[in-house]
Amino acid sequence: MINEYLDAVEQRIKNKRIKKHIRAELEGHIYDKIEYYSELGYSEEEAEKRAVNDMGEPDDAALPLRALHSKTKATFLMIVTIVYVLLVLTAEYFIKAMQYSSGLTYLHFERAGIPHNIWMDFLSFAIVTGFVVLLILAYKQKSISVPVIIIVSLLLMIGGEFLIFRLIDILQVIFPNEYEGMGYMLASTSLRDKMLEFVPCAVFQPFLYAVFKVFTSGLSGYIDSIQASGYSDAQLKELCRTGAVFICFALAAIALFQLVLVIMQTLMKRTKTGNRIITVLFRAVCVFLALYFVFITTCSVVALINRKDTKVSSESDKLSVLSDVIYTLPNEMTDEFLKSKGYKGYAVGEKDPLGDFFNTESYYYKGDTDNLIVIDSMPEAEYYNVKFKSADGGAVLSNEEYDLILDSDKMKTLGDMLDSGIYLKAVTIEHSQSTTTYGENIPTDGFMFTFNSPDNKPLMCLFNAEYKTLESRPDIRDYEKIVYPFMEFDDYDNELY
Repeated sequence: MINEYLDAVEQRIKNKRIKKHIRAELEGHIYDKIEYYSELGYSEEEAEKRAVNDMGEPDDAALPLRALHSKTKATFLMIVTIVYVLLVLTAEYFIKAMQYSSGLTYLHFERAGIPHNIWMDFLSFAIVTGFVVLLILAYKQKSISVPVIIIVSLLLMIGGEFLIFRLIDILQVIFPNEYEGMGYMLASTSLRDKMLEFVPCAVFQPFLYAVFKVFTSGLSGYIDSIQASGYSDAQLKELCRTGAVFICFALAAIALFQLVLVIMQTLMKRTKTGNRIITVLFRAVCVFLALYFVFITTCSVVALINRKDTKVSSESDKLSVLSDVIYTLPNEMTDEFLKSKGYKGYAVGEKDPLGDFFNTESYYYKGDTDNLIVIDSMPEAEYYNVKFKSADGGAVLSNEEYDLILDSDKMKTLGDMLDSGIYLKAVTIEHSQSTTTYGENIPTDGFMFTFNSPDNKPLMCLFNAEYKTLESRPDIRDYEKIVYPFMEFDDYDNELY
């Protein structure tokens, strides 16, 4: 038994020059323990068995020597881990698409969202796989620094998740009398863009998108969303956010368990059960990642094959949404009405992270396309607003289309705009309804089309109509351009508010 154990330790030592010295030293320790157990009254066979067991697993006995001769490799792995973690944190901070929601606009939150992108799924998959690979390599080299680095980085993400989304609560506790003013100041400065666009753990959200999308919309729903750039509804968005935090906790827990095992092995403690658990766990994770990669790759191929049909369906949905925005009165665009027509809520009634300073808009979409309706109304003020928002930012107008919009003879009414088909290139189409104009109770209905001009400047074209009663409201197509038919913003003021 002693020779078998010593042979097993020797096999784990690559340096041939000191194998004999290590063997002799271990053999001496074993015989010292045999003598000790013999004095306690154990039989020779039992004393030998106990002495060998006290030495631990062959891996554990060879660990100090292996660690000494693999110092260079461990240092290199630590550097790779640091660089990798910094890259992940950089992606976490700068890639807004990771969170499936866009940034902020002037004095209110923009929840129109960045649509699903299959490349984000693959990138998020690669990030998760990278953490797993680093942990496996670190365990093989019995590295302590690598799991520590990973644990710290993941805890920073998790801590940020709870800190950022509870910013107002924290301000209210620390500054009970001034927190509202501080929140307003935060929202009114450029700092809000950087601070509130940051969504901790967001790099793990796309990794979960496929799983939750299949769960909520079926396999066909996920395949359609790959090509159609579909929005995540409120339920799916919350699932991805919660699941991303869970992944952080899971990876941190694995790293912590691995760290404990390595430290125990360094102290020559028995870790046979722990080694089995971590080995089975790593194998299960690798099998899952392999199956997941095959799944999203297969779905991407299927979506590519069915691309033409998906595109036709998307265009059909888009025309349907545009028709609803243009021909339906904004005060009729209720939650019940939209859902009865097949719309899904994307961020309906979502709490404003800055409290009650700004109104919360509601978002709806039809199918798995970028056909988004934004509801932003104030019924108490008898003002209703519905906006179609294009996720791709709209197409750039040609010079001929640009000139046609400005032509007062060829484009006088909304009907002329609809007949031209140019409205399909709009960045946004806004339909507003109000019963108050400049302090007078005059029912008003209006449209504002926003385009990208040939020189990539925002271009607005407005149509409206005033009428005494809703019954006397003229036909939509007869709405005329107002006195100033368009506005074009200068370079220094090229954002629409």
